[in-house]
Amino acid sequence: MAAQTEVPFCLKECITKYLKPQRVQFMSLVQLNQCKGRAENRVLVMSQWRAHVFHSKQPVKVESSFSYLEIYAIIIDSIEQVLRIKVTDL
Repeated sequence: MAAQTEVPFCLKECITKYLKPQRVQFMSLVQLNQCKGRAENRVLVMSQWRAHVFHSKQPVKVESSFSYLEIYAIIIDSIEQVLRIKVTDL
């Protein structure tokens, strides 16, 4: 079974409403690696000044949110950690 990469429309709509008046610049499903080799789907949402990580189920809940100014380093230990993203308009 192929992994779903597109955020469902109903989830997109709920997240966009949740973040108003912030404008969503980018939204994508990502896999968050957990302990014991488990991976869970999350929705990565980027606005102009902040990034948000949402659960991939309704009701919409923010798991994490941070300002881009809080990032002081990005470390990639292996090439498998690099995420290739196809950017499309919302």
